[in-house]
Amino acid sequence: MMRTYKWLSALPGLLRSSLKTKLLIALFAIGFLPYLFIMLYTLNWGQEKIIQSITQTQYAQVDKIKHDVEQQMASLKREVTFLSQLEVMDDMVVGDIDKRISRLLMQKKRDMNLDLELLAVNPDNTVIASSSLEKLQQPFHAFSKLKKAISAHKTYFYDADKITLFRPIKASFDDKRQLGYLMLEYRLNDLNRYNLNQHNVRSVLINASDSSGAKELQQATEFRLLGDNGDYVTDEDMVLYEELDGSMKGWYAVYMIKKSSALAFLDDFILFLGVMFLIGLFLIALLSYWVSNQIVKPLVTLSKTAEQIVATEDYNSEVEVQSADEIGHLSEAFNAMVRQTKAALKALEEENRFRLQRFVLLIEIFNRIVQTQSEKECIETTLSELKKFLGEHNFRFTRRPAGGSDIAISLYVKDYDKQEQHYYGAIVLQGHTVTDHHEAQFYASVGTMIMLQLDQIRLIKQTREVSRAKSVFISHMSHELRTPLHAIITSSQYLITYGKLDDEQLRVAANVEASAQHLLSMINDILEMAKIEAGKVPVEIVSVTLEKLEPMFMEVMAMLEPLAEEKEIVMNYRANSNKKLAVETDIRLLKQILINLLSNAIKFTENGMITFSVEASGEEMLLRIKDTGIGIEEKDMPQIFNEFTQVGNTHNGKHQGSGLGLSLSRKLARLIGGDITILSKGAHNGTEAIVSLRYL
Repeated sequence: MMRTYKWLSALPGLLRSSLKTKLLIALFAIGFLPYLFIMLYTLNWGQEKIIQSITQTQYAQVDKIKHDVEQQMASLKREVTFLSQLEVMDDMVVGDIDKRISRLLMQKKRDMNLDLELLAVNPDNTVIASSSLEKLQQPFHAFSKLKKAISAHKTYFYDADKITLFRPIKASFDDKRQLGYLMLEYRLNDLNRYNLNQHNVRSVLINASDSSGAKELQQATEFRLLGDNGDYVTDEDMVLYEELDGSMKGWYAVYMIKKSSALAFLDDFILFLGVMFLIGLFLIALLSYWVSNQIVKPLVTLSKTAEQIVATEDYNSEVEVQSADEIGHLSEAFNAMVRQTKAALKALEEENRFRLQRFVLLIEIFNRIVQTQSEKECIETTLSELKKFLGEHNFRFTRRPAGGSDIAISLYVKDYDKQEQHYYGAIVLQGHTVTDHHEAQFYASVGTMIMLQLDQIRLIKQTREVSRAKSVFISHMSHELRTPLHAIITSSQYLITYGKLDDEQLRVAANVEASAQHLLSMINDILEMAKIEAGKVPVEIVSVTLEKLEPMFMEVMAMLEPLAEEKEIVMNYRANSNKKLAVETDIRLLKQILINLLSNAIKFTENGMITFSVEASGEEMLLRIKDTGIGIEEKDMPQIFNEFTQVGNTHNGKHQGSGLGLSLSRKLARLIGGDITILSKGAHNGTEAIVSLRYL
């Protein structure tokens, strides 16, 4: 007992003084302790941790099922909302006599490829339009449930094995007039596509209010709800579930994993660890002893030699190299270091002293220079600081190129308008010759700092002037022009509507309104261009397919169709691209670009045709807008994207504009990751605008 106590009491001192003991203990611990820890961990907490880890991992699968179902329902809700707001729904007034609504609903059902029905029901509970012809002119079977859902301020209700989403249909010509309801009946069995049914993993959707979907799961395990979300373990299974949101509130995504499958490898792993522990223990013991002897002995010799050099400052001592391994290389490097240290020590001290002096001097000069606010102050501060620290020398500044035998720090500044370097002047050191390269580097560093500060002062001044001018311009445009223009437009519209004017007076008032609207459009274009240049246009890039873009294309063409009809222009659309391929774009900005380009095509076309087509070209989707209008001459093509520019055959009283349309459209296109190209074969040969968007 006493011997054991003495050995333990001596252990701390042995560890502090013996590297060999430390290496033995460290190597043994590195190899032994991880195995021991893994063994204990596996035996005591393995099953619990594995179950916990699998549970946490599989929650992602539950979340995926939940997310997929909720996204499906949200997508259906958006479709119902979108369809209910289409102008074609105005046909409800005449009972969809030409079946346009029914054809639309049938096409939409085919496009969605889901187990659903689309119905348009009037306030008298009659199906006016349907994706199934047999339901036309029949009473809506769940009208009472519809009324209850409306009373409860809901947009859905359940009917047997279906959920019905609905939105009111209001007349586009009178948003206070309700024409009926657009209904989407979706069979819930279709949601089984999101469930898993594998050997050891299964999932199911159940409704807490009844046993729908739960019977199959209850046969395999005793299922119970512990709250909105939860998990538990039975003798045979691990069960996880989460409640769905939105219109699927009260439904649960249930996920079940066989417990035996999850824990099958645990026993094999424990056996493997035991065998590896015994083998590793033996190998680590041998390796620890051998490595400690190979490293410690030469290190002891090296340590004693180093202690002797430190104590005596005798750099003639060297160690004997006994091997060609890393320890031998260390000994050779140590001897080389000792031989070089004595010769280099004195020179190093002198070099460090000189460099430190120059460094401190540079820092102090730079600190003064960067605080200057004007070019004159920068030069004067530099001369003052140089004279302060190098008083024995005479420094002066000159605008003329330096010459002669004097040392000169030549200064150049950047002309940001021309992107060129110009000679600014020189700081001259009179009557002195530089012979030390360190001193030359010192003066070069001072000159570089002066030039950087002069460039910064000029750039800040120029930036402030430009920013101030732009701010004043935008402010004046916004407040001094838009406000009176709105007053002119309002007054003109009032006179046209309510004023007792004859035909000539009406014509004059209409011209006043049109001119004011034209000016307001030009001002809005200028302000939009300023917002783009200032980086203040919000961009929301999303992934969208041609199939989802086409409704927006149709909306833009429908919006501009009255203008085309006034000029007897025929507008066509065709798509020659895979509608499932997706591009990344901002839908709002893309819509604005198309409005600008189609408006331009209408403006410069008389009694002709405009074709809007979509096609794929390599990795890009191309939106082509081709007209049969006045065209663009070849000499004018380089100018078409210049701001405030109208080319020769468009610059007349007939075609008014700000000259910003194409420039603005190209900037917007590049903001959303695309570009615009304009093609024309000359005057009277039409023009083609191409918007390119990259496929994912």
